[in-house]
Amino acid sequence: MENEAPRMNEERVAHFRAWKDGDPPTLDGDNFDKGLDDDTRVAFVKQYELSKWYPLLGPTTTFESFEFSLEDLEIEALIAAHEELELPLIWEDMREAAKEALDGERGLRQHLSALQDKVNELLRQLGGAGFIKLGTRSPKDAPLKTPMDRHLQTWRDLLKQHAAHVSPLTDLSAFQVALTKALKVSCGKDVVDLLAWSTRSYKDLKEQHDLRQSGKPNLDPGASVVVLRKWNGWIADHPECELRGFVSCSKFTGLTQYNVFTHFPVLWKYRELVTKRVYEFWETEVHPKIAAGKTFPLSYVVDFAVVPKDTTCPDLAGGVEGGWDVFVIELNPFYQYAGPSLFDWAEDVDQLLKGPFESRFAPPKEEATVFSMRKYLPLPYLEVLLEERPSYEEKILSGLGGEEEEEEPEAPTAPTPTARQGRCLVM
Repeated sequence: MENEAPRMNEERVAHFRAWKDGDPPTLDGDNFDKGLDDDTRVAFVKQYELSKWYPLLGPTTTFESFEFSLEDLEIEALIAAHEELELPLIWEDMREAAKEALDGERGLRQHLSALQDKVNELLRQLGGAGFIKLGTRSPKDAPLKTPMDRHLQTWRDLLKQHAAHVSPLTDLSAFQVALTKALKVSCGKDVVDLLAWSTRSYKDLKEQHDLRQSGKPNLDPGASVVVLRKWNGWIADHPECELRGFVSCSKFTGLTQYNVFTHFPVLWKYRELVTKRVYEFWETEVHPKIAAGKTFPLSYVVDFAVVPKDTTCPDLAGGVEGGWDVFVIELNPFYQYAGPSLFDWAEDVDQLLKGPFESRFAPPKEEATVFSMRKYLPLPYLEVLLEERPSYEEKILSGLGGEEEEEEPEAPTAPTPTARQGRCLVM
């Protein structure tokens, strides 16, 4: 038994590296990559950076994008900006050190200004608005910590728009829209503010900085890459249009709604048509380009957006007659750190690895209750909700809403299986 651990480690490394060659990997529940060294894991994840797949798909299949590497002093400036803004008062010495680095002899704040100028030019080429992320992940936690007046006003406006047809389902969807809109950037200052306030970005940048200081600058360069993507307002307004797909060794094995928090009536009603359109798009536009490139892994998690060709339509239903355009949002590593949405990496591993193709959408019975909104809404957003929806107050504060049955909408003509069993097979 003394050689068991090294042997298992070698097997996992072999499976990990085999993904690029098209051989099916073996997942071991949540311990899939246990025992793998950092260099192997990072080398694997690096294969899925924007620079690896964007040239293969191009701006007609996905969204126009730019990326650039942060300079060392820009990384240090963003780290110092976060520490100045976010460190608790008990770490006053670190806060003062960060402020000194920004405004003192080192003058790091000037590098934030230079970064803003760089981003302004790229945003101009993208039409004036974009979505920002690091090569590793987005600063989506920042809108919950930045000065929130603008974000909360967006949330309030969305609630007012639906005041004539109040429902927890619509309001929870509106919350997702508000958070997405908060990530829209229109100038370099917006980008610097999001990156500086984000703890997610701070951790990634700090780790990258520390690795460079230790002499391993190339271990995870994704953390020092800024990605700017063209903004699409229709997608931002319609969270139901985002789907997540799973491709294992060039085989499309699963498709699910991206947002797992709620049921979307229009998506549920047209789920079979939407599934068919997405599958056809992958089969004709995505898979051939990935395969022809011969450089990208054949197993990946792909996020799609489905948009009516006529974007004046209020929702997905507009594509039933007029047709839908489908876009790739991004490609991610095929492993358990990519959220499975309505699938489960442990329970559904055979399905995701081997197929056959299956799609899953949240059915009406999983609709949100008023009480469940307490779980998802940060306090400032909850306070606005109670101001605009005073009828919710008793249920949210007492917890009685969690025991109520939601009235299910009339079932569509297609079969209505549960989210765990829902299948739309496309061959």
